[in-house]
Amino acid sequence: MNKRPYIQLYNTMILQTRRGASRNGGVINAKPIFVLALIEVIRRGVFSNNKVLFNDDLKEVYHGLYSKYNPDLVVAPMYLPFYFLVGDGYWHIKWKTEPEHTYHPSAKMLRENAEYGYLDNALWDLLQDEETRHFFETQIINYFLSE
Repeated sequence: MNKRPYIQLYNTMILQTRRGASRNGGVINAKPIFVLALIEVIRRGVFSNNKVLFNDDLKEVYHGLYSKYNPDLVVAPMYLPFYFLVGDGYWHIKWKTEPEHTYHPSAKMLRENAEYGYLDNALWDLLQDEETRHFFETQIINYFLSE
């Protein structure tokens, strides 16, 4: 299988990730940082299959990356990108019951109603390769987080 078209497709999708606006007119980088956290937990083998739990392992990585790339900002709660990244097309949530749609998700709501989050299978497969992980990390950092 030629991975190049899939890498290009997901690179485009990731770089089109919609970010929220902050109250001071800037942008909130929670979603790109969340994607970096996903890549890192995959690298570490925290999740051996494409079932990403809303848990402290992921939260720790997310908070560390948020502090690294936005040291002067309060960390956006991880439940926000976990929930809202669904709208960008490559991240999904497996709900325990009928999917709940809200503009005000919470950690409690996710813990009680979400079984796990997951990436498109093709993207998950691509991220099993270190070179591909590094490529996506570099793209995200250069596009969203470099000044």
